[in-house]
Amino acid sequence: MGNTRILRCIAIFLFSIIYVSLAKRDEAQQQQHPPRRHHESSSTKKKCPQQQQMHNKFHQRLFHNRRHTQQAYRMAVLSYFAYFEFHKIAELPQHCRGFQLVQDSTSTRDVITDALLHGNIALSDLMEAQNMTNTRQSDFNNPKRYSFQYSLYNWKESGVAKVRFHDTDMLLSTSNNGKELVIAFGGTASAGDLSTNLQTFESANHSSFFQGDGIEGSLHRGFLNAYSRVDEGYILPLGNASHSMPLLRDIHDLFTKCEEKVRKKRKNNNSTTPQISGLMLTTEIYEGSSKNRNNTSTNNDKEKRRSRGCHLKRIKLSDILRQIVIDALQKGLTVHVVGHSLGGALATLLAGDVIVNHPSVSVKKLHVWVYGSPQIADDTFLRSAMNAAPRLKKFLRGTGRFNRFVTLSNRCKVDAIVDVTKAALSERKKLGGVHGSVVHFAEPRYLLTDAQSSAAAHELDQYLNSLAETKSKDPLAIDLPSLDLSQCVRESNASSSKK
Repeated sequence: MGNTRILRCIAIFLFSIIYVSLAKRDEAQQQQHPPRRHHESSSTKKKCPQQQQMHNKFHQRLFHNRRHTQQAYRMAVLSYFAYFEFHKIAELPQHCRGFQLVQDSTSTRDVITDALLHGNIALSDLMEAQNMTNTRQSDFNNPKRYSFQYSLYNWKESGVAKVRFHDTDMLLSTSNNGKELVIAFGGTASAGDLSTNLQTFESANHSSFFQGDGIEGSLHRGFLNAYSRVDEGYILPLGNASHSMPLLRDIHDLFTKCEEKVRKKRKNNNSTTPQISGLMLTTEIYEGSSKNRNNTSTNNDKEKRRSRGCHLKRIKLSDILRQIVIDALQKGLTVHVVGHSLGGALATLLAGDVIVNHPSVSVKKLHVWVYGSPQIADDTFLRSAMNAAPRLKKFLRGTGRFNRFVTLSNRCKVDAIVDVTKAALSERKKLGGVHGSVVHFAEPRYLLTDAQSSAAAHELDQYLNSLAETKSKDPLAIDLPSLDLSQCVRESNASSSKK
C-alpha cells in the first residue's frame, strides 16, 4: 500500500512536469508564429492596455503560483483585522481568535483529483495535504492557521498635549507552529491618521533615523514619525500568552510589568473596580451605536468604552517592534510585515529600519506585503540607501520578499492612493525639501477589480476579493464566520443563548 502511494505521487509529479513543459512550448510557438486575426472584436479593442499588460506579465508570474497567492491572501486578511478595534469588546470566542484558509483543510483525495483534472499540482502541496484531516480539532493544530496575539493601538507622541498627530495601530499574530510572526499595521481610520497622511516631506538627514554613510534625499515626515517617534499607547493581549512564547517573550514581559504597575496603583488607591489580570474589563460588548444605549446609564457606557489595554508611556513603539523582529529573525523564524494604505507605508519603514540600520541581522526570512501603499521617499533617498546598504537593493529587486499590490479596474482605474504623494508634491513646488522624484520602492503587482472609481479601488475589500478570485475554480476563503469580528462575537453569543 505504501509503495502504491509513492508510485502514485511520482506519477503525478512527472505528469505535472510534462504538462508545464508542453504549455511553455505551445506558448513559445505562438510567440514565434502568431495566428492571423481576420477581425478584432469590439471587446478586444476596448480592453485596457494596462490590464492587458498585467495579464501578459504579472498574472503569469504571480497567480500561477498557488502557494504565493494563498500567502498574499492570508496577509491581506491580517491587514484587514489590523483595523479592528479589539479593545472595544469584552472577549473574543476561541474560534474567533485566529483563522486559516478553508483550502488548507483539503484532503489528499481532493489534491489528487485537482491534479488529474487540471494538472496544477506541487509536490509540497501533496505532502502537506497528506498530514491534514478535516476535523475541527486538527484545524487548530494546522501550521497555516494564524492566531491573534497582541493588539497595539492608539500610539501617539507623548510630548504633544492636545493635538494628536498620529494614531498608530497594529496587530501581532503568530502561526500555530510557532515558526511565523506577522506584524500587521492598520491604515487610515481616525483624525490622527489623517494628520499623519497630510504631513509633508523632510530631509533624511534631519531625523537621522536611517544610519549609514551618504544617505540623502527626503522621507515623508508623517509616515516616519508615526513609526519612529510615537512613544505612548496601549497594549492588549488577545490570545493564549503561553502559546506565543518564546516568540513574543519581550512584549509579554513588557505587558506583565505594565500589569503589575496597574495592580499596585489600584491597591494603593483602594480601588473597588473589578479586575481581571490587572485590567479594566467589561462583560458587555461595545456595539458602537448610540441607538442601543440607555441615556440613563451614561457612566456605565463610559466604563464600556474605557480602554481594556495597558497604558504605556515613554517607550518608543519602533524600539518594541524592531526588537521583536530582530529576535525572531535571529532565531530563524519567518517574519511578515504587512499593511494596507498608511499601514503599508509603516510596514515598509519597519523593514527598512532592520535592513539598513542593523546590517548584522540576516533578513533572508523577512517578507513585506503592502496593499495600496503610498510613496514614502524620493529616488535620491532610495538610491543612497541602497548604496549604503547593498542588501536593500537585493531585497527589493527580484527576490519575491517585497510584494507591492495595486488594484486595477477594467476601466484603467488604478488605486488612487498609491500615487497621491507624488501628485501632492509636484516637481514645481518642491514642498518639504524633496530632492528628487517621489517613487515607490518596487514595481507593482496588479490585481483585477471591478471598482468603478480609483477611490473605490483603494478599499481593502477590493484587494481581498481580487486575490480570492484569482482561484476562480475554488475561490480563497477563511474559516471565520465573518471578517467583521464584532459580528462573529454577536453570532457566538446568540448561539450560546439558544443553548
